[in-house]
Amino acid sequence: MLKKIIFFLLTWALIGCTATGPVFSPELPSKGKALIYVYTDQESSIRQAKIPPSIKINSLEIGSLKFKGHFSISVVPGEYVVTAQIFGGGNLAEMPITIEEGETKYLLYSERLTGGGLRVGHNNIMYSQSILVDVGPDIAMPILSETKLIGRVEK
Repeated sequence: MLKKIIFFLLTWALIGCTATGPVFSPELPSKGKALIYVYTDQESSIRQAKIPPSIKINSLEIGSLKFKGHFSISVVPGEYVVTAQIFGGGNLAEMPITIEEGETKYLLYSERLTGGGLRVGHNNIMYSQSILVDVGPDIAMPILSETKLIGRVEK
């Protein structure tokens, strides 16, 4: 019985952190606008079975990037700083971008293991670090096609 309760609670917690919107459908930028996709890949989603990162553009809160999900953000062409940050203020990833009218940018959120220089006893300590990577459509599309829309944002 206890195993069933634990299984139920874990399943419920993971569902709350996973995107549930419509499946990805490619969009074109509106006239006079540009488009930014911020998304997370499946590998990161499995590793991060914890707290989704908060996404911001020029300090404007976009939302929580749920696992296997994406944001579609329509912007006026220009310069932006996109950030992803895990709860608590640490582990900030920043990506400055310049985007032109009609252009689409694909920003992949992921984590990488780093560290090893800190020793505790006989053990090296490793930790995860948030990163945002500007990738091309050839890399982005196969991953995006497996994600669900979290939200569309007009900026």
